[in-house]
Amino acid sequence: MPSGNPGQPRPNTRTFRDDFSHSRHVAWHRARSQAHYRGEEWLLTIEEFFYFWPTPEAWAERGRARDAYVLSRIDPDGPWSFDNCQRISRLEQLRLKNQMRIGAL
Repeated sequence: MPSGNPGQPRPNTRTFRDDFSHSRHVAWHRARSQAHYRGEEWLLTIEEFFYFWPTPEAWAERGRARDAYVLSRIDPDGPWSFDNCQRISRLEQLRLKNQMRIGAL
């Protein structure tokens, strides 16, 4: 028999009470899951992930636009680790990816 009261609202079960910390927490889980799905090693702890996005302003700059910022690996064959990650613009990431694809790097 399930516990709780069916039809009743659930209590707030969020890990973080403020939206900024909660959204970073969700993004860390999502990034870790996507890396696992792609077969990439993930060694970034949540504190290390938060280091790359320390403020709400930095967090607001991330995204998929060309001038937005992303977390990228320095060595694409290496793991997602603190020493192998950098925060760069999406345009720079795409340039690096293209150069590696054509063998320029």
